Amino acid sequence: SRSRPSVTCCLAGKMDKEKEVDGADQTNQDHMKEPESSFSSSEQPVEKNFFTDDEGRLVFVNRIVRCPCISLFLAIILALGVSIIALAVAFGGSNKNPFTDDQAQFALNDIRSIKYDTLRLASEAVSADRNKVVVAKTPLKTQSTSVGIFYWIYEAKTSQGIFTKDALMDIYNAETEIMNDNLYKNYCLREYDNTTVYEETECARPLSATVIFFAEKWDSVLVKNVTARLKDSRLAELYKRIAPCLEFGINCAIVLKDVSSTDEAEVRKLSNDLTSIMRWWNGKNKQVVGDPKEIAEFCALIRQFPTRSPFVDFYFDANFTLANPTSMYSRSLYRFGGPLKGYKLVDGKEGDEQDSELKKWIIDNHLKSIDKATSSGYSKFVNVFYFMSALIFDVLIRIILYDAMNAIISILLVFFYIWYMVGSGFLAVIGMVEILLSLPTAWFFVRCIFQIKYFGGLNMLCIFIVCAIGADDIFVFMDAYNQSKVKGRHVNKDMATRMSWVYRKSGLAMLITSATTCAAFLCCLSSPIAGTQSFGIFAAFVILADYLYVMSIFLHSCRRLS
Repeated sequence: SRSRPSVTCCLAGKMDKEKEVDGADQTNQDHMKEPESSFSSSEQPVEKNFFTDDEGRLVFVNRIVRCPCISLFLAIILALGVSIIALAVAFGGSNKNPFTDDQAQFALNDIRSIKYDTLRLASEAVSADRNKVVVAKTPLKTQSTSVGIFYWIYEAKTSQGIFTKDALMDIYNAETEIMNDNLYKNYCLREYDNTTVYEETECARPLSATVIFFAEKWDSVLVKNVTARLKDSRLAELYKRIAPCLEFGINCAIVLKDVSSTDEAEVRKLSNDLTSIMRWWNGKNKQVVGDPKEIAEFCALIRQFPTRSPFVDFYFDANFTLANPTSMYSRSLYRFGGPLKGYKLVDGKEGDEQDSELKKWIIDNHLKSIDKATSSGYSKFVNVFYFMSALIFDVLIRIILYDAMNAIISILLVFFYIWYMVGSGFLAVIGMVEILLSLPTAWFFVRCIFQIKYFGGLNMLCIFIVCAIGADDIFVFMDAYNQSKVKGRHVNKDMATRMSWVYRKSGLAMLITSATTCAAFLCCLSSPIAGTQSFGIFAAFVILADYLYVMSIFLHSCRRLS
């Protein structure tokens, strides 16, 4: 059997018993003292038990040594099976998003958190039934209920702020790309103020500064006249006092009691002039309607008056005042309506179908242009960001895939370094496979065994942690394997004895370091934040899975290579 190569993996066991240590190893052992090993004296009797044979070798290792190929194949199949089950559970079912929405990161045991969760769960539990009852009595009008939003965020690149002609044109072009689509009217929120007929309604006006700066009409003379009157402190205070009565009919008997008819008429004229200016704020112009500085100063002025501030406050940052009419930030909000044509409800199964239809329209027709608008090179004057509730999962997946592409560089660096250190491409491949499989395996433990459904995006950072720790475990194992060559004839009398020594020495060292690392991550359970707790639990199981795979899959592959 020495002169012929092994035909099957199981013949390796017979060859190992006849294999002897080479001359170099024998020379080294002649100068050594008694080898430091549990096999240092073959004359001492060894008690046979479930884990060891009568020569002190591990039974588990004996079986691997006899059939390394079959053992490696079975170990990889088991790991892949567990990983596939975990991914199927995570991505299966009605919810295709395995990540938990982290919009409410709060302390779990805080009384306010408990009240919030109670209200949210109760609302979700009864909303579907309530809508069915409402629909049965009074059907919802098509696109009459707000079911989604599209949020634009703007940040100025220059000290002149957001509201310059150049920046405003870039904002206008980004926003109108969606609104100019002929299909937009099939998804927007409809206004049923003066009609009940769908065809007679229009899309609700977006909350955007463009409705002011791109107004249908701007009377600069009237604006200057109104501005001068509002800067009159007496008239301004009088307007603040009686405007709620004149414009909304609130507390008229009280506020008009001590006001003369002349003052009332003067304030009423001022209020009507303000209304005549603001009634043209509809964004129907295709160019900035006037001087942006004049418009911004007028908005800063009327922002001081409670009855007018709601019309402008949404578009400007906290530092925007009459003394500083420059806003470095702005935002816009577009609302989508439901139920769409052909539907009666806005939640439940019908709600999910409508979300999918809206999302498909955005992705197929506008996502590329939205991404272009939010790229760094889109504008020299403004940074553009966006958020849409229906696109959360798709955008999150794109971000993860983009980060994964960057992570590939790290993985490749670790792979080539392992290859360089262990001197084997085969072992480097197996090492990276078992490192990466530890992630879905940990997911299996967390989701399937312990039924923890919370899974935050932060958990995916564990890939970088396990790459480092997994590589270190491989180096510890290979270091013990290389040390075994000089541990004497009692360790090297056959491969099973040698691998048992390696398994004991490296396994104990890795067990201690892995256990302390797991314990460190489990300390995250003391945090009141759910995302932090989830990360700690998942990271601990990733380290545990990596340890198990190094002591099984990598051991199999190391024996196969030997």
